[in-house]
Amino acid sequence: MNRPADGPRPTRIAALVLAWLVVLLIDAVAVAGLARLEFGHGLDRVFQDGSERYGDYAALVEAFGSGDGVLIRVGAEFVIEMHLVDPDWTVISPFSIPLADGAGGVTTLNMLDGEAWAGAQAAHPMLAHVLTPDHEAALVTVLGAAGEDQIAAIRALAGEHLEAAGLEVGLSGLPVILDRSRALLMRDFVFLNAVGAAIGVGLTLLVMNSVWLAAISLMSTATALLWAMGAMGWTGMQINVISIALPVLVLALALSDAVHVALEQRALALGGAPHSVARALRRIGPAVLLTSLTTALAFASLGISDSPLLADLGAAGAVAVMVAAFGGLAAQGLIVQTLLGLMPPARIFPPHRRGIPAFFDWQALARFGLAAPRAISAATMIVALVATGLYLTAPPRFSLDENLRDQDPARTVLRRIEADFGPMAAMQIPVEIGPDGPLHTARAVIAALPEELAPDVVSLSALADAAEAASVPLDALATQLPPPMRAMLTGSEAGRLLVSVPFTYVDAARTRALATTLEAHIAAAAPPDLAARIGRPTGPHVMSAFLSETMIRSLSLSLLLAVLASGVVIALWRRSLTLGLVALVPNVLPVALAGAAMAISGHGVTFAAGVALTLAFGISVDDTIHVLNRLRLAGRDPAHARDPLASAMRQVTPALVATTVILAGGLSGTFGATLPTVVAFGMFTIFVLLVALVSDLLVLPAMLRRFAR
Repeated sequence: MNRPADGPRPTRIAALVLAWLVVLLIDAVAVAGLARLEFGHGLDRVFQDGSERYGDYAALVEAFGSGDGVLIRVGAEFVIEMHLVDPDWTVISPFSIPLADGAGGVTTLNMLDGEAWAGAQAAHPMLAHVLTPDHEAALVTVLGAAGEDQIAAIRALAGEHLEAAGLEVGLSGLPVILDRSRALLMRDFVFLNAVGAAIGVGLTLLVMNSVWLAAISLMSTATALLWAMGAMGWTGMQINVISIALPVLVLALALSDAVHVALEQRALALGGAPHSVARALRRIGPAVLLTSLTTALAFASLGISDSPLLADLGAAGAVAVMVAAFGGLAAQGLIVQTLLGLMPPARIFPPHRRGIPAFFDWQALARFGLAAPRAISAATMIVALVATGLYLTAPPRFSLDENLRDQDPARTVLRRIEADFGPMAAMQIPVEIGPDGPLHTARAVIAALPEELAPDVVSLSALADAAEAASVPLDALATQLPPPMRAMLTGSEAGRLLVSVPFTYVDAARTRALATTLEAHIAAAAPPDLAARIGRPTGPHVMSAFLSETMIRSLSLSLLLAVLASGVVIALWRRSLTLGLVALVPNVLPVALAGAAMAISGHGVTFAAGVALTLAFGISVDDTIHVLNRLRLAGRDPAHARDPLASAMRQVTPALVATTVILAGGLSGTFGATLPTVVAFGMFTIFVLLVALVSDLLVLPAMLRRFAR
C-alpha cells in the first residue's frame, strides 16, 4: 500500500505525537482558564475614570452612600412594613416617615388608624413621595442592597410578606435594572454562542462541499475559540454587556480563517503539490496572522478610552483574536497532516466536487470594477468623504436603561412608580453647611433653584415645614428618620447636606441639558458665599450623562487609530505606501455609510454602535488583506503574469463571499438577543461586513487598477 505523498514518514510520527501532546496540553490549560471566566453587567465600571464628574460622584457616595435603592411598589388599599433581616439594609417606607402625634410627640403611620392618614399626609409633604393620596399604592425603598443575591433575597421577602398577603408587588430601581442586565446577559451569551455555532456549522458544510473538509475547519475553529476564551479566563477578563459578542465574533473569525486555509490545502493537495499542508500554511498563514493583527489593533484602539470597561474589551479582544489565530493554524495543520497519513487526499478533498458552490462566486462585481476603474474610484472617494462628514455630525446617545427592552418588567414597574410618586431620578446637590446651620443652608439653596423645580425638592426644608405646621421641634422629627436619610438631610455626619432635585430621566442628552441649566441658574441666583459652598449636581444619572458623551466620542478616535494602524500594517507588509492608502478606502466606506445613516436617522452613536463600527472596520480589512495576498501570490506565478489582478480576484472572490456569509451568519444570532445593545451591535457589524464585501469586490480592484499599477 502506497502512503499518501503528504502522509507522515516513520521518522515524523514522533514529531506528530509530540505536537498533539503539546496541543492537548494547551487545550487542558485553556479549559482551566475557561472555568475562570466571570460574568457581570459591567455597567458599574463603564464610567470609572479620573474625570471631575466621576470625582464628584465618588465623593457623594463616600460621604452619603449610594442613594440608589431597590424600589418596591406595593399596590393595595393598605400597606404593611417589610421586615428585612439584613442589618446593612435601610428601609424607607410610609412607616419610616416621622409624624407629629398631636400631643407634642412623634409617631408613624402604622400607629395611626386609617381615618387619621389623610390628615397626616396633608401635614407632611414628604409622605407624597412614598404613599398615594388614595392609599392604594406605596413605595418601599431598600438602601444598601445590590447584587444578585441581595436582590433575590429582597424579592423572596417581598413574596413572603407582601404577595402572600394578596398585595401586588413590583421591583425596580437602578440596582434591579443592572441586575436584570446581568441576568439577561447570561441568557444571551448561551443563545448567541449556540446559534452562532449552529449557523457556522451549517454554512461551513455548505461552503466546503465536503464533510471531511468542513469537519477539519470546525475542529480547528473549536480549538481557536477554546484557546481564546481560556486566555480571557486566565487574564481575569469578564464577559459583560459590552464584551458579550466577543466569543461569537472570535468563533466567526476563526471559522473564516479556517475556510481560507482549507481551500488552499484542497487546491494544493488535488494539484499534486508536495508538502501541501505546510505549503498552504506558508501561503495563507501570513495573511491569516495579518488579518488577526489588524483586528487586534482595532480592539486595542479601544484602550485609549477612559472607561475601564472599554479598555478591558480592547485588551480582551486583542488577546483573544491573536491567540485564536495561532490556535486555529496549529490545529488546522496538525489535523490535516494526521488525516493525510491515514487516508488518500481524494477522500478528504473530493476532486469531483466544486470547491465552493457557484452561488458564492460573485465575479461580476470584480469584472465591473476592473472595467471602469476611474469612475468607480472617483465616485467612491466622493461618497466616502460626504458620508464621513455626516458621520462626524452624529450625536452621542446613551441611557442607563438602554440594555433593557421597553416592556421589560423593571422598566414597566418604574414607569408605574413614577406615575404614582413622581420622578425617581434625582440631581443630588451637596452643600457645605453654613454658619446659620443646616436648615438655613437648605432653604437658601432652594431659593436659588429655578421656580419650576423647587416644589419637588427633597431637603431638610420639607421636614422643617412639617415640624412647624405640627408645632413639633425639628430635631424630634429628624432623630426618628432612618440614619442614611437623616445624614443626607441634616449633614449630621459629613458637615454637608444634600438637596435632591427629582427629574424625569429620559436619556443622557436631556439630563446634560437640565444639569447645565441648573448649574447656570444657581451660579447666577445664589449669593457668592453660598455659591462657593454648593457643589455641582451629581448622582449616577448626571455623572453618566456627561461621561457617556466623552467616552462615545472617544470611540471615533479609536476608529481613526484603527484605520491608521491598518494602513501602516498593510503598507509595511507590501512595502508600498500607495497600497496602504488604497486599501483603506473600500474599508472606510462602509463604516462611513453606517455613521451617516446614524446621523440622518437621528439614531445617534451609542456605545454598541461605536464599538461595532470600530471592530467591524478591523474585520472588514481582512478581506482586503486576502485580496492583496492573493495578488502577491499571483504576481509570482507565470501562469497569471498577463493580468495578476484579474487572476487574483477570480481566485479569491468565492472565498471572500463564503467567509463573509459565515461571519454574518455567525453574528446573526444577535438579532434574537434580549439585550437591545447586543441587537444593535450585531446589526451594525453585519451591515459593515456585507457592504465591505461589496466594496472589496467592486471598489478595491478598481482602485488597485487605477492607483497601484
